Amino acid sequence: MPRTNSGRARRRLGRSLTPPSEIIVLLDRDGRLIEINETTTRRFARSREDLIDRNIFQLFPPDEAAAYAARLRDVVASGRPARFEDAWKGGRLYDVVLYPAADERGNVIRVAAIARDVTGKKRGGGRPAEADARPERAGEGALDPVRDITDHRTAIGDLTR
Repeated sequence: MPRTNSGRARRRLGRSLTPPSEIIVLLDRDGRLIEINETTTRRFARSREDLIDRNIFQLFPPDEAAAYAARLRDVVASGRPARFEDAWKGGRLYDVVLYPAADERGNVIRVAAIARDVTGKKRGGGRPAEADARPERAGEGALDPVRDITDHRTAIGDLTR
């Protein structure tokens, strides 16, 4: 029996097996790393064991850590996502989105952070070196909390399981 969709199915499977290029972490209210993806370990050149339970702000210089801590506090207090762009060590540009996760009473108990390397796009050089294998969606640029909410809720859900 011939397979009519085998090429499409293989491409879809390949995309699902390719780890995302985004740094995806789950933080507690104070910035302690609860869960991380493989891209995070590569970006910070540390093992999973070394990163879990560490405060994420320890991974950045003090002035950057203070700014990130303030953003985290704002998301926890407001219960609303926040988005910003930042330059990291080595001149890489990242589009960062913080998504609050609330308990049944509406209290923010965790925050998912997703950082996408947009260096190549911002500097006109095309896709960044760490580009993911997924095809571009029409009009896709940096992360958009509304447009990409389904994809990121899936990623965040995977982290919390």
